[in-house]
Amino acid sequence: MGIIRILDELVANKIAAGEVVERPAAVVKELVENSLDAGAETIEVRVHKGGKAFIQVVDDGCGMSREDAELSLERHATSKIATAEDIHAITTLGFRGEALPSIAAVSQFTLITREPTKSEGVKITMEGGKNRSVGVGAAPPGTTVVVKNLFFNSPARRKFQHADTTEFGHIHSSLVATALAHPRIQFRLLHNDHVVLIYCRRPVPWSGSLRCIRRNSVKVWWLWNTPLPISRRQATLGRLRWQKPTARASSFLSIRARSRTLP
Repeated sequence: MGIIRILDELVANKIAAGEVVERPAAVVKELVENSLDAGAETIEVRVHKGGKAFIQVVDDGCGMSREDAELSLERHATSKIATAEDIHAITTLGFRGEALPSIAAVSQFTLITREPTKSEGVKITMEGGKNRSVGVGAAPPGTTVVVKNLFFNSPARRKFQHADTTEFGHIHSSLVATALAHPRIQFRLLHNDHVVLIYCRRPVPWSGSLRCIRRNSVKVWWLWNTPLPISRRQATLGRLRWQKPTARASSFLSIRARSRTLP
């Protein structure tokens, strides 16, 4: 008997999950990118214990039919590409079709979705990538994904997760970077049921600076149409803008591009 064998599907999914889902922030990133690709205008992210115990991403995007919702949990099932040539013309944030099944393989997973034109939605629950249950019922338009007890069936992976504050810091940084790149979308981030961050939606194209205020320990960001004070120097070169950060602040470089046909 040979020593090479084809891996069981569950084992293969766990391996794929290790590549796609390294920590809670990776789960949030994949789910938020799915929401953006679905045309959402509002995205809310809720996490508990740094995302290790609970992650919920709610959007008001296009939602999915029952057939599409079930297919979305199969590996390499995607709406983003159909042929090899499509890979060279990708306009979405993801296309491999591995995120949802990989996340579901290492968590207690729930997907609730409804298309705006339908009267009822579909709910799918899974545990560790198996025991799939599908039902229908009332649901708001869009998609809600709940991920509980991440890596509950992968002790080695769970062992290498860091403290709650560290894991939440990675989630926070990831969402900030995504929000800055999508000014048309409103983002909310909650940790342990406390609102931590709000990004207000603004029309584009826009010109100006990003401002932040604190209201009851909540950071509220919005795009301001006037320059910041001279003490917050900024240099502009065409569409390339750099803002010098203050102490204990992160810096972001934003490039605004406009598609053109090259000769």
